[in-house]
Amino acid sequence: MSITAHLFVLFKSPPSTERLAALAETLSNRVGLPASDFTEGSERMMPVDDADLRADVDDDGALHYCADWRSSKLIGEPTLQGRLYEIGYLTRDWSEGYREGPAVTYALTQLVLLSQGDVEGVWYTNAWCLQFDATIPASTHATIHAMIDEFVATGQTSGDRPTRYIRVDGGVINT
Repeated sequence: MSITAHLFVLFKSPPSTERLAALAETLSNRVGLPASDFTEGSERMMPVDDADLRADVDDDGALHYCADWRSSKLIGEPTLQGRLYEIGYLTRDWSEGYREGPAVTYALTQLVLLSQGDVEGVWYTNAWCLQFDATIPASTHATIHAMIDEFVATGQTSGDRPTRYIRVDGGVINT
């Protein structure tokens, strides 16, 4: 399966194993997914390998990924190694062009991460491939709420039709 959505989080200092477990529990409680989704399996929060050689954060807050930005200024710069983490979501994304993706899950995850005192920045992209120079703008409350607003305005779609739900005792039927 290919990864089609990426969420990056930069901690102010490398988080401990206990901190990552506590954050997974917080995300689970706020987002409504099992904590194991953030600690196990293919969509878990993982440190970015060779972060100092793969990424840099620009003065405007943008994350430059798989670019030559950082290699030219490693001396005297704070290290990203051990501080930059990624969640790679498999075969799903969310954008105005692909509304079936789980926008609310992504938005809530970003909001929870931004609210943590030890988090320096969060970035989300629905780019299917991050192998080459990618510039990802920093997530802000405004950009995250715009994602939610767009999702609420259109809802999920099936083809070109909005998905309709019928609520019944004991569940929901998707029509």
